[in-house]
Amino acid sequence: MLIVRIVAAALFAHTLIVILKARQLGITWVLCTYALMLMLTKKDQTVLVFSQGQLEANEIIERVRFLYDNHSDKDRFPVITEDNKSTMAFSNGSSIRSLPATRKAGRSFTASLVILDEFAFMTWGASLLKAVKPTIDN
Repeated sequence: MLIVRIVAAALFAHTLIVILKARQLGITWVLCTYALMLMLTKKDQTVLVFSQGQLEANEIIERVRFLYDNHSDKDRFPVITEDNKSTMAFSNGSSIRSLPATRKAGRSFTASLVILDEFAFMTWGASLLKAVKPTIDN
């Protein structure tokens, strides 16, 4: 699918990407794959995932876990050291955490990658972006 290739290329070329898209294009899966690749190939990477609520944000962790568990080279990857509904951590110090998009979300963490899933439907999306953007800029 062309849109998937375009998004994948953009992830490697840009630090801030906003995607206005239709539903069911597979973009979230591309983002999960990119996040997993980042965590498994570089030490001490922190990925933060925000969505409308905790349940929706946890779905991203489930997808990353599925990708990890079903990868044919899993035995060569850093091992999982923490695994629950909202956090996955690896032996190389990298981790992914899911958080709901609340009024104060994003202010306590420094991240290598931030995913704002379903951003258009977040009640406090503008303040969340303002809180996490310095992480992206650095």
